[in-house]
Amino acid sequence: MFCAILAAIQLGAASATNEVILSEIIEEPAWKRQVVMQDGDGEIFNDSGAVGSAAETAAIDNVATNAHQIADAARVVLTNALERLHGAQSHAATNAIGLAFAFAPESQRTNLTGYVVKTETSGATDTQWVWYNRELALKPSRFVAYEMQGRAETNKVTWVDWDSPQTVTIDGRTWQGCRVCTVTRPVWARGLPCVDKPNDILGGPTGFDFGDMLVTVGGVPAYAGIITNAATGATLYFDNGFLKGEP
Repeated sequence: MFCAILAAIQLGAASATNEVILSEIIEEPAWKRQVVMQDGDGEIFNDSGAVGSAAETAAIDNVATNAHQIADAARVVLTNALERLHGAQSHAATNAIGLAFAFAPESQRTNLTGYVVKTETSGATDTQWVWYNRELALKPSRFVAYEMQGRAETNKVTWVDWDSPQTVTIDGRTWQGCRVCTVTRPVWARGLPCVDKPNDILGGPTGFDFGDMLVTVGGVPAYAGIITNAATGATLYFDNGFLKGEP
């Protein structure tokens, strides 16, 4: 606010002297108050509608001004994280040993059971001694599944001297009537330490298969064929009473 006072004093009829009195200049900024509100979307606005826009503009200006600092900070964080990751990888074991507990079946078990008593390997070919709790008249079809880090391959075994069963003693227990078979490993599994799954699986696409044998239950041959669900169209394949999966 600017204020100036002018005063004229007349001293005589013929002449007059003007006296000018100038006040001190004082500047006083004006204050204007506005109500700031928030709408249903969380945006801030006032009567002019410019509060939210001003805040966004200030934020953008701040980011633009400090962009190089933000980039430098991100680079430092990423570098530190990668260094820690590389350091952890340098201490990772190059070789590992897997431990598994497999319990041998009891010889009095009535259901058909196959158990791998012993396994030896040349690195490319595995030799297994398999015990069955029943006397099998013919050679069954048997498969060995190899799995490692997303890789999986199932190979069929070859029986060696099926008609000449062997006796194997492991940890003080004697297994009579063991059959010997060999199986060729996949290329990616050769030379690697493997952990056996010694209990044979009955059923499933790659499970134990009776081959040319005919299984009977109470003198009646076990079911072999395909069952179709009329409602869903799903089909299941059974062989000698065992579910083998989809045909």
